[in-house]
Amino acid sequence: MPRKMRAKNIRRLLKLPLGAKAIYEVEPEIFAWAKLHADFYLARYAANGRSKHWSEGERRNAYVGLLGQKIFDVICEQLGTPKDHNDAVIDWRRQKPYDFSVPDLGTIEVKTFYNYCRKVLVKTSEWHGNDFLVVFRLTENPATVRLEGWLTKQQVESLPVSDKGEHFTPYAAAYIADFDKLNPANQFVLMLNEKSIAKQRNKVEK
Repeated sequence: MPRKMRAKNIRRLLKLPLGAKAIYEVEPEIFAWAKLHADFYLARYAANGRSKHWSEGERRNAYVGLLGQKIFDVICEQLGTPKDHNDAVIDWRRQKPYDFSVPDLGTIEVKTFYNYCRKVLVKTSEWHGNDFLVVFRLTENPATVRLEGWLTKQQVESLPVSDKGEHFTPYAAAYIADFDKLNPANQFVLMLNEKSIAKQRNKVEK
């Protein structure tokens, strides 16, 4: 069974065997944050038509996407890893073509999927060529998110493409993969931890 952890205990994932699954027990305030910001951004961006992602029909998707980004943000905070977050309060996909940028690691795209999703799908038209793709998936429990794994840019772009109109991609072409083909989630947490302020300070002192 995947090991459960509360957000404040994310560092436990550093001690798990490589490849061990983990369910992230999300603090209630994070869900409230995602809903509040999804509603706010939806009203602001839909009013001027600046982005199709902030339309009324995308309300739920916007919420889930913001939820994943906030969880990743919290993980970095808990590890003490510096990052540049392309927060939608500044602009959405206009000035910076990534969700996060971690110094000396690279740019990161965060994708969050519904619990019923059977495949990892990344629309080819919306892939920005980031160094890493990090994948979360909601569980049947509305208070938890599964840390599914990650892929490099090269791995994403080597995936098969499901064309528009096919079973899993009725509306747009997308790179497609099974969730169990992702690299282990805790491996990426280890990579983030290596870029933490504490780790970098230790390297300098040595």
